[in-house]
Amino acid sequence: MTKLSYDTEEAARVLKILSNTNRLSIMKVILNAKNDYCVHELSEVLGISQSATSHQLAYLEAHGVVKGVRMGKTKCYMPTDSATTKKISKVIRFLT
Repeated sequence: MTKLSYDTEEAARVLKILSNTNRLSIMKVILNAKNDYCVHELSEVLGISQSATSHQLAYLEAHGVVKGVRMGKTKCYMPTDSATTKKISKVIRFLT
């Protein structure tokens, strides 16, 4: 794979992750947070159901941009230190 095709594939991956408004909103909140956020907290802040929040967080976790930690019955999330997360952060900063 050439560098150009790798860069293009990585850019497409980042844009696909951010292509859902709920995921974009979740990443904006999580990246600007000082602590982790639990599903119910994110749900309240964003005004979306806990089910929708949880579904999008599972997607983000599967793509390695957030990490979930179980706290009793609740699961809380924080951004990972991955290269993709850093790129997502740059894109969000650029857009806002």
